Amino acid sequence: MIERLARILADNCRKDGVAETVVPRVHILRSVTPTEAVPILHKPAVCFVAQGRKQTTLADQVYLYEPMKFLIVSVDLPIAGQILEASHEKPYLCLRLDLDPGAIADVVSAAVPGGLRNEAPQRGIAVSDVPAPLLDAVVRLPPEASRRAAIAALFKYVAPPP
Repeated sequence: MIERLARILADNCRKDGVAETVVPRVHILRSVTPTEAVPILHKPAVCFVAQGRKQTTLADQVYLYEPMKFLIVSVDLPIAGQILEASHEKPYLCLRLDLDPGAIADVVSAAVPGGLRNEAPQRGIAVSDVPAPLLDAVVRLPPEASRRAAIAALFKYVAPPP
């Protein structure tokens, strides 16, 4: 299924860089070459790598992600991102869903009534395996503008348009 996502992203982004999609706050990232570490202020988002490999560094911690893994950033973080694997034959391809910080707070509040207590501070970033149902939902994202309502219903935590 990850190969299908890679084909969809490649078909919708033919140039290196970040491509906007018809759905607000959903982006496709593409690169045919590995990169040096690039410092940025990463906004809350979920990133699904469909092809290639990337690492993100926050302070002294390195987060490596590749197909079948996803990166989630829940707060603004100063990180350095570096594409490790990319080529003309197999470009780095990633789908980024920008998140609404208010929705994240709502989810935490609903999941943990009364708030988190006695929890060690977290970094606001993690890499995890992509569960099959989530990958299925991402692959089914219809690219047509006429399907925005379906996408919005599927990804209710994607931030609303500015």
